[in-house]
Amino acid sequence: MPPVVGLLLALVGPPLLAFAGRQALGESTDVPRMLPFDWHSGDARGHLALVVKVERQPLASIGLRRPRASTVSWALLLLLGNSFVVVPA
Repeated sequence: MPPVVGLLLALVGPPLLAFAGRQALGESTDVPRMLPFDWHSGDARGHLALVVKVERQPLASIGLRRPRASTVSWALLLLLGNSFVVVPA
């Protein structure tokens, strides 16, 4: 059952958050008021809650773990590559 709920959350969650945001905010562009309706973070929060609360699994079960030094090194390398190679191209 949890995989079905996760799939529904992934497919229906973003449009529902967009609809709720449009209803609550109208045409407002006030960023602090918009943040609760951001579909990226809302969808991520829903999936994390599903894994931890419903499935009772650790976050490592979906590949989330504490960053290592190599993670920071890769992030900096990719940031530099993106800044000086991809963006100018």
